[in-house]
Amino acid sequence: MSDKISITQNGARKELFMSFGLLNELCGIVQSPEGVAFITLDAFMRAAILKSVLSERTEDGMIEKEVNLNTLDVPVEDIERVLAWVEDRVMSFFMNALQRLKSVQDKYKGMVPVPPENSTPSSTGTGA
Repeated sequence: MSDKISITQNGARKELFMSFGLLNELCGIVQSPEGVAFITLDAFMRAAILKSVLSERTEDGMIEKEVNLNTLDVPVEDIERVLAWVEDRVMSFFMNALQRLKSVQDKYKGMVPVPPENSTPSSTGTGA
């Protein structure tokens, strides 16, 4: 899985780079592993993702010129490849995060006291 992908935009080759900042932005749009399925199915999510990926950015990653999807000159095949690239990168990030969380949970399992089954929390937060 590469951090870079090349497309043709306005008749010229353009290389896209999946920086952490871009990946973080895309994860915010998708929101969860279940949301990955909607990247190609949901028009609003698809548009937000393509704008994030294809817009011109400043050196510090801020969008300087937002791409206009209505006038975008990129072959549909390249758009499909970009969306598949985003799906792979975002899903990989989510799955790695879930695996790390499971490792942390397993590491600390048994260290957190478990209240008895019939215990009811009181207003002070202790079992009654």
